[in-house]
Amino acid sequence: MKPDERSGLATQISRSTGVPPEKVAGVVQLALQELHRISIIDEKGPTAAVMEACFSFGAEAAFHLVGLFVSEHDYHGREDDAGIWSEVAKRFIPAEFEAGCDRIARWFAEKTADRRALDAAIRRTTEL
Repeated sequence: MKPDERSGLATQISRSTGVPPEKVAGVVQLALQELHRISIIDEKGPTAAVMEACFSFGAEAAFHLVGLFVSEHDYHGREDDAGIWSEVAKRFIPAEFEAGCDRIARWFAEKTADRRALDAAIRRTTEL
């Protein structure tokens, strides 16, 4: 997705599904709210949220939730933590992990110049 398309995510999903954008927004909000709650209350923390996403929405949804966790850790220079989440996905949803990595590989080429510069700066900082 291009940066200028971010504000229209509910509209994009609406076009793909035929569900009105307001309903899309409401359902997504409820799902994110519940996954957030699970990650706080369950003894497995965010792993429980990934498991629930998998059981409720499928392995691909779980893959993308793990991807959000991985990118957050990677964005802040915590590659070891990012690697741990990748290992969780490899073990919990191995087939989807492999297929998902292939599917998103092109996204890395879509990074803006500013994002590539930020990634390089983060890497330099963590190498010190």
